[in-house]
Amino acid sequence: MFICIRKYSLLLILITSSILNTSCIKGNSRKGNNDTTNAGNSTDPTEILSRNKIPFDKFIGVNGFHEDDVNNIKAAGLLRAYCNWDWFQGDNPNDQLIFQNSRGGWYFDDAFTKIKDAGITIAMCFQGAVKNLHGTGNFKFNDKPVDKPGLSTTDPASYTAISHTLFQIAARYGKTKVAANKLNVPASQAVSGLDLIEYIEVWNEPDKDWEGKNAQFSPQEYAAMLSACYDKIKEADPHMKVVMGGLATLSVDYIKGMKAWFEANRADKKFAADVINMHIYAFNNKINWSNPVQKPAETPEDALFKNKTAALVNYCENNIPQALVWISEFGWDTNPESVLSPKKIAGLSLNEVQARWIIRAFLEFAAARTNHAQVFALTDPSQNYISTWFGTSGLIDRTENFKKKESWYYTSALKNILENMAFAGEQKASDKNVLIYKFKNLNGENGVYAVWCKTSENKIISNFSLPVSVHAKKAEKIELVPGKDSGEKSELIINKKTVRLRISEKPVFISVDNI
Repeated sequence: MFICIRKYSLLLILITSSILNTSCIKGNSRKGNNDTTNAGNSTDPTEILSRNKIPFDKFIGVNGFHEDDVNNIKAAGLLRAYCNWDWFQGDNPNDQLIFQNSRGGWYFDDAFTKIKDAGITIAMCFQGAVKNLHGTGNFKFNDKPVDKPGLSTTDPASYTAISHTLFQIAARYGKTKVAANKLNVPASQAVSGLDLIEYIEVWNEPDKDWEGKNAQFSPQEYAAMLSACYDKIKEADPHMKVVMGGLATLSVDYIKGMKAWFEANRADKKFAADVINMHIYAFNNKINWSNPVQKPAETPEDALFKNKTAALVNYCENNIPQALVWISEFGWDTNPESVLSPKKIAGLSLNEVQARWIIRAFLEFAAARTNHAQVFALTDPSQNYISTWFGTSGLIDRTENFKKKESWYYTSALKNILENMAFAGEQKASDKNVLIYKFKNLNGENGVYAVWCKTSENKIISNFSLPVSVHAKKAEKIELVPGKDSGEKSELIINKKTVRLRISEKPVFISVDNI
């Protein structure tokens, strides 16, 4: 987040009741075996609260690339696929775009087809200027891509080259057939309307402040570029959804600045994006970035993921109601030298803690009523920068022959457990350290309770009492287990509209036939 070689650039360079009692375990020390905590009341009717009612298996996303193994991407329902401008067009902004056997030898049509056929939604994150944008051969990757030196960075007309390139991408991968004479591609590749991509994200982290002023867009500058790109993308395919570049810092004020520019400069006064997009990481607030010594990252709850994203959602609902809200980057490292790694917890590996916190974060974002959340990343970005933040944030370990971490299995299991379900409210727990979230089937009355302790001390409650719906007749516990991509199931007995089970800092799921 605050490093010149940022995340995937590394890889690109390399290519209500009462408490009866509480039983806790910290580390390996058990305090009681048969004690019970009683949680809240589940007699209230359950209604889906999720915005746009996107099923959870589509809500879960991952950051990666078109060339990633589809079987690995299947842990998520959406792929945020990084794509560099020069991969399609080389170094010159006026050259033809090549999509099959491209500059990197990639066959994008084939790759995107395979991913879509696997049931995965594709969001292209288009980033990075071409080197010969100004004819010098050394234009910096992240600098504002105005067409010529000296042009106004707040004038949409200054961004003709990038907007025209995005027209071509939208024409090819959108749903609309475009006249062949408008396609800037070789004759052998003159096709359009392939309907492979649902979203195009324009740039990545335009607010970045670690590469100098030329790379840091003000809200007004980014709104100007986005406005130009939005219009060209929609010209090519009105159905293509335009995503604003995910901001490195979650900021409602930045969105307000963009909105003011749109209203002052666009005839339609439209906010020129279908998706408002942010990144959020749980860095410890005490880190001095000029000398970032090790301070463990925080839990999603301590980092206030839910509160911060809910404030963004609330603003958008009231001011840009048609827009979806995404968190397109979050995550934790598994290398203890990284300032983005979790704290060490007795009895748990960092891989296990990373996995638990990622799942808890997905649940928090759902409770905040965001529309999509995408973990960073599918695979560790680089085996050469493993002590740097983001270096080991993947669900797959690059240093161990691409072995799946616990987080891959837990993410895949979460997707399967909550398939076709959406957030349906929080059930109050009498223990302030316990969270209970409800998810309901979009087409039925069955649902799932997600229950966990939000602490970071290996807390365990051995005999937790969870009230379930008065209409529930069957209950099943589903636990997240390393090596199992759908979790592990066991039957629960409903007694007096309550089930009893062991809970911990790893979310456990209780499936019922009626929630």
